[in-house]
Amino acid sequence: MQHRCIEQALSSEKISKITRMAYLSSNAYKYADINNLPPKAIKRYKRILVYTKPEDKHHIIVVRGSMLLKRPQDLLMNINMKNVLYNEYRFHKGFFDEAVKIKKELTNKGVLEDGYTIDFTGHSSGGCIACILAMLTYESTNQVNEVITFGQPKFIKDVYGCPLNFTRVVNIADPIPILPIWDYKHIGQTIILDVYNQGNLPKLSAHDMKSYINNLVLDFMRPI
Repeated sequence: MQHRCIEQALSSEKISKITRMAYLSSNAYKYADINNLPPKAIKRYKRILVYTKPEDKHHIIVVRGSMLLKRPQDLLMNINMKNVLYNEYRFHKGFFDEAVKIKKELTNKGVLEDGYTIDFTGHSSGGCIACILAMLTYESTNQVNEVITFGQPKFIKDVYGCPLNFTRVVNIADPIPILPIWDYKHIGQTIILDVYNQGNLPKLSAHDMKSYINNLVLDFMRPI
């Protein structure tokens, strides 16, 4: 099946994986409430969820995006746009610091074991953190498979030389992925969703994870 919004074809397997990652990224908000317990097969560590298939030796690590009303400290992370230099890459400091904390916790919990392949996903700022976390994990374990994000803003200044497979899914009317409007860049392949041929007139509602899921289903399932 050829996807309308990009030149190259997407396999049915890739479409299925992107759609699944969208639902998992939505679940990161659902299970952010400490009283809303996830299924036993899912491990929850503060900002992240870890889905594990031991028989396949595979993890999916899902990073929650910002929840400014319930967690105003997320705003401090988002606006901490100083540069931090790490291994020849310059990162958004707020997102980098959060990724470092998450990697330390996952390492201490034994999640980042050798032999497990890992996919990463996340929405909004969670997508930025997922990308950086994948880069940090690859450096130490070399077991990173793919990173798929939704509505992710910019987080890096130097995009050359990274061997990882990044896929960035963007609603065309979502204004958040253009931020910050100066200095920082995106990395990897971009898939743009424009279900209603609405053009790029910004709408904040287009950033909602529900909008991404709806548009994915509509865009991938409609005929060419």
